[in-house]
Order: sequence, then C-alpha cells, then structure tokens
Amino acid sequence: LIPNYIAQALIDQVTMNERAELLNVTEFLEDQVEIVSSRLRVAEEDLRMYKIERGIYMLSAETNALIGRSSDVEAAYEEAINQQAILGEKLSYLRQELGRQDSLFLDINSVITSNYMERLRSEVVSIQTRITNLITRHEYPLDHPEIVHLNRQLSNAKEKLNEEIQRVLNIQVGTVDPLVYRSDLTQQIASTLIELNITESRVRALARSLEEYNAQLAVLPDKELELARLDRNYRINEKIHSLLVEKYEDAKIAVQAKVANIRILDEASLPQNPIRPNVRMNYLVGLVIAIGLGIVSSLILNSLDTKIHTMEDMERVVGLPIFGTIPTIHISESEQISLAEQLKKASGQEKIELMETQSYIEARLISHYAPKSPVAESYRTLRTNILARKKNDSMTIGATSSAPKEGKTTTIANMGIIIAQTTAKVVIVDLDLRRPMLSKLFNLSKENGVSDYLIDPEMSVDSIIQKSKIPNLSIITSGFIPPNPSEIIASSRMNKLIAELKERFEFVLIDNPPIIAVTDPLLVAKKVDMMLLVVSIDNTQKDIVKRSKELMANVGASFDGTIANGIVAQKYYSGYSYHYYYYSNYYYYEDDKATGKKKGLLGKILRKG
Repeated sequence: LIPNYIAQALIDQVTMNERAELLNVTEFLEDQVEIVSSRLRVAEEDLRMYKIERGIYMLSAETNALIGRSSDVEAAYEEAINQQAILGEKLSYLRQELGRQDSLFLDINSVITSNYMERLRSEVVSIQTRITNLITRHEYPLDHPEIVHLNRQLSNAKEKLNEEIQRVLNIQVGTVDPLVYRSDLTQQIASTLIELNITESRVRALARSLEEYNAQLAVLPDKELELARLDRNYRINEKIHSLLVEKYEDAKIAVQAKVANIRILDEASLPQNPIRPNVRMNYLVGLVIAIGLGIVSSLILNSLDTKIHTMEDMERVVGLPIFGTIPTIHISESEQISLAEQLKKASGQEKIELMETQSYIEARLISHYAPKSPVAESYRTLRTNILARKKNDSMTIGATSSAPKEGKTTTIANMGIIIAQTTAKVVIVDLDLRRPMLSKLFNLSKENGVSDYLIDPEMSVDSIIQKSKIPNLSIITSGFIPPNPSEIIASSRMNKLIAELKERFEFVLIDNPPIIAVTDPLLVAKKVDMMLLVVSIDNTQKDIVKRSKELMANVGASFDGTIANGIVAQKYYSGYSYHYYYYSNYYYYEDDKATGKKKGLLGKILRKG
C-alpha cells in the first residue's frame, strides 16, 4: 500500500507542477473571454440600436475599408496586450516557483521518513495485519462486525496517509532532480523576459498605428463617424473574442496534454507465494541436516555403545569360533498365568506334574520338556559342534561368562540334557561355589556336593552324584559355600575328582562362576579339555570380553569357542532362513500330531510362543 500511494502521489505532484504554468494562463484567458464576451454583446446591441434610431445601415466603401483596417489594428493591439499580460503572469509564476525552490529545497525522501508519516504507515500495516489474521487464522466472515469496524478504520487511516502525502508533496520540489528543475526555471524566466520585451515593443507600435487610424476617422461626418465607431467597436470585440476563445481552447488542450514524465510499470502487490520462508528449500535443507545429524548421531552412538549386538560384533570383538547361537527363551505372561490357574484347580498326581512343569519352566530346561522347539534345535547344533571335536572316550567341558546373568548355567544345563538324549552318560558339576544355581534348576538338594567332597578326603564320588529325572544325566551340586573356593578348586583333590568322573561318564560338564569376578574359571581352564565362553547378545560389554581373553592368556590358557546366547531369530536369520527355520519346526510338530504323540504343557506353551 505504501509504495503504491507514494508513487501515485509523486505522479500527481509532478503532473500538477507541469500543468501549473498552463493552468495560470488558462484561468487568465477564461476571465478575459468572459470580459470580452460581455463587451461584444454591448457593442452589438449599441450598433443595432443606432442603426434603427438613425436609419443608417450602410457605410461608404472608403469608410468601410478604413474601419476594417482600423479594427484589425485594434484587434492586434488587444491581442498584444493580452499576450503581454499572459507573459507577465507566466514570469510572475516562474519567479515565485524559483523563490519557493530556494526556500524549500528539500529531498523527496524526507516525506516518507518523517515521524508522523512513519506512525501513519505503521497504523495502516497494523490494521491490515489484524484483518488478515482474523480472516485466515480465526476464520471470521467478511461481514463480521469486527472485520467491518477494522475495514472502516483501515479506510480512514489510508485517507489520512494519502492526505498527508499530498500535503507534504505540495510544498516539495516538482521533480525528482531539484537541480535540473531549478535550471529549467531559470532558463524559462530568461526566455519569458525576451518574449515580454518583444511583445511590449509590438504593443507600442500597434498603439501608434491605432492613433493614426483614429485621427483619420475623426474627420468623417458626425452620423457616419458614430456609425463607423460603433461598427469598428463591434468588429474589434468580435475579432478579439474569436482570438481569445481560440487561445483558451488551445490552452485547455495543452493542460490535458501536459503529463508527468513518470510511469508506473508495475504496481506493488501481494505475492501469490511468500518470499520467506522458502518452504521447499527449508524442507530440503532440513532433510539434508536430518540425514547428516542421523549419520553423525549413529556414529556417535555406535562409538559410545560398548555392547555386543550382532554376530559381526562376535566375530570382530571375540574372534573365536561360535559353537552355537541360542535364541531367547520366551514364555509369555499369559501362559504363566494360565499354568497358575491350572495349579489352583488340580489335585493329586496332576498337581504334582503341573508343579514339576512349572519348576522346569522357571528353570528354562527347554531341551527336555520341548525337544521340538527352535531353542532345542539350537542346542542340538551346539551339541553337534562339540561332538565333532571329541577325541577321547570321555571329554571335560567347562563353561563360563564374562559377567553374571549371561545365561551360562541355563546353557550348560540344556547342553547336558541334549547330549544325554544321545544315550551318552553325562554329569554336570556345579563349580560355582559362590552363587550356585544348578540345584534349583533341577529341583535337587545342594547338600553333599562338590565342596564337601573337596574338603572331606573320606568322602567318595558316588556319595555326591545325584540322579536327575532325565535319563543318562547326573548332577553334582555345589554343596555348602566354602570360605576359600579358589584354594580347594586348585587342590589335587579337584584333579582326582575330574579323573574319576571321566572314568564313569563320557561327558563331564562344569559350570563356573564369571571369569571377571573370580579366578576359579582360570584354574578350571587348565584342567578341562574344552573351555567355552557364553556371551549374552545386547548385554555383554565388548571390553569385558577382551579382558576375559587377556586373563586366560595370562595363565597360558585360552577359550576354545563361544556360545551366543539370547539371539533374536528375526534379527539373526535372513527372511528366507527365518521362514525355513520355523517352517521346519512346524513340520515336525505336525508330524508328531499325525503319529499321535502327546506333548507336555511346556512344549505346547513354547510352540504357541
């Protein structure tokens, strides 16, 4: 709004300045035409009345010619007088304009930078912004009283702004370049003075000629003289009127033809789209920044994340053969609630079986109670890798982890079950003499265990071996918690125990405490045929695994392989492999149903999972 009003006001001001001189001439000629018209009517009436009263209608040819020449000179004299007056008006205007330029030599920029103009402009913009917000954001209709009231205020503010611009511009320069305008005024004053001098000389010459014609008319007879005088007066006024009317019309045409030398090529208007913000560019920049931040954040998080998450991490960080990948054993809360409800309703032998099932569910002995589950199949793969490395009739295997709660006890228990299913005689020794868990897994008493045997030389091996409910699988619990586990494990009696167990069993599996916490696994590593490290995916720290390997190397031992525990099948297997993995299990399960075999509650629960 502001640029459009200022541009239009500038054009109007320049046009007015361009027409100012011609308007003065036009006003002067309009007054003169009115005066001469009145004189012409009087002269015409006087001539007509004189002819009627005296009965004289014709003049002699000589007198008529004299009157014609005299009237022409009179008309020329009046025209020169009028031209002299016009030039005088023009000279007065030009001198007045030059004086105004000298006293008010201001730049046009002062118009729009004044405090009052800035306040008016801010008021217009503020009202327009309020109207736009009410219509676009608050969805006010155009005929809403608030909108109507604001539109009225906007109109008043615009009118006041326009009036102020016009008022200020009326006293400013008449052109964009004040110096050029002042130079033009000076040149026009000089030219007007020359024309005025010429016109004054012409007036004096015509005045002398007019006096000569008046002297010639003075010698005519009285009646003819009066008629000649009236006729000449009429002719003079008629010619003067014609000349003035012609000049007046020319002046009006010149006024309208005089326009400003400024054109508005393109009015300022609201754009169809906002200049800022550039939404597409912002989206593009935001996308690039987001991708960059995502990559940087991923690199930072990856550098800060010290846990093992994938099999690639296992191969890169651990650097040992992977004997097996054990999936997460998942039993849903709803299945556990269902089993608890069945226990409440059951009685007798059924309740005993359900309680036993519940204990084994809690112990996660999947290999026995769900032999067709994917977890059991993973333990079979582990068993195959172990059997492939068996060289003698009997084999001792130790299992440990870098830190607690990585699933080593569950792993070695299921590994013992799955090996026992091959009819091989297996014994599991709970050598975690600080936090034993094997007795709870198999629901056995931990009394008369390995610690009792190592301390009491009179105690026999047979007295500490307990039969489990799983065929071919025996358990040696921890016994009481000794104050010096490392010392009794390092004793010769421990060597004797391992030797006797190797004579009686094909596989001797030893559950050890975490290697970072205590030195017990380092002592056992020198006494067994194979030492395995259980690694819990998404839990085990990379640095701790490296430290575990360093501790083994310090005593001249090493891990033979690792077992990846807690694998999520959907992440570990590819799409096709995952489908095939579970399809095979489903196939075997359907085959079992076809043969009429009944599965335990644990197997049903796991297959539902």
